[in-house]
Amino acid sequence: MSIERVVVTGLVYGQTCQNVLHFLNPDGAQTPTQIADEIVANWIGPIRAQQMTTFTWTGVSVTRVGVPPGVTFNRAISLAGLVGGSQAIHSVLCVLIRKQTATSGRMGRGRCYISGNRPDAMENDVFNAGNLAAWIAVAATLNGRFKVGGSGPLTLQVGHGTSTSDYHGVTDLSVPNRWGIQRRRNVGVGI
Repeated sequence: MSIERVVVTGLVYGQTCQNVLHFLNPDGAQTPTQIADEIVANWIGPIRAQQMTTFTWTGVSVTRVGVPPGVTFNRAISLAGLVGGSQAIHSVLCVLIRKQTATSGRMGRGRCYISGNRPDAMENDVFNAGNLAAWIAVAATLNGRFKVGGSGPLTLQVGHGTSTSDYHGVTDLSVPNRWGIQRRRNVGVGI
């Protein structure tokens, strides 16, 4: 068993946006190349279907967590969002994807902030019904693939540390009806 630290990187309006994700590689059999392929196809794929073309995914890096840490594998990609138009909503307004585990407290939850969203998605400072439904469908797709018991080869985790016991499997991904505010862009720092 191993924990893989995956950093997905994108650009919106020239700003680098990253999400640091952790996945359980149950038998350690998935190579960094296979993990990057899985993330591009089954994490980025559903998300970019809801992003403006002004957002471009630019890279995936995979590092095995441990002491000492594993060698980082980097894959350069260039995948723009799939929703037409030239203007995305302001870059600090993000879709918030909540990660929940069976563990209570702060160590049992996490979140991701997804940039590159379309301006017509907002109504009175919350998602409009159609866009909220689309993002709930994205969360359902990600749940089906990456939560505990999902169909994919990796299980999304929440936690910090160097041992598999420091991490907890995600049991649910959800999208609230309000926007998340990404207040900082600390490149390379876990979110």
